[in-house]
Amino acid sequence: TSIEFDFKSLQLYALNTAVYIREGKVVAVYVKRKLLPFGEYTPFPFGWLGKIIPYFNGLDYKEGNKEVLFIYKGISFLPKICFEIAFPIKVNADFIVNLTNDGWFYKLFVKRHFYHARLQALLKIKLVIFVNNNGYSGIILPDGSFL
Repeated sequence: TSIEFDFKSLQLYALNTAVYIREGKVVAVYVKRKLLPFGEYTPFPFGWLGKIIPYFNGLDYKEGNKEVLFIYKGISFLPKICFEIAFPIKVNADFIVNLTNDGWFYKLFVKRHFYHARLQALLKIKLVIFVNNNGYSGIILPDGSFL
């Protein structure tokens, strides 16, 4: 089965979007709201750095403008992308899902990233599903324990 949809009309952006698809249809789209400077955008007034470091001339990501809940069979979850989990979160969902790829951090921040997710579980008293294709993955219970 293949799924096709118009990225532009759905306002989907590479590497900072979670798409909820059910039965071949896009049900909800979440675009990351907390972008990290120098990793996902070059903040003003540092555009001149692109003359020295070409990486900073890259395409800046676009941030989303609203929280989106994904709901499946009456269970709601709040998607968070990458290091967004480190920022304060208002949770009106049954649990949080953090989607990330720590591969580009090598081993420098992988544990710290996981600890931010663990802290959110403790602070919000919510279950956090931490999905990482290159680092820790699992379920963090509201008491901070990890499966």
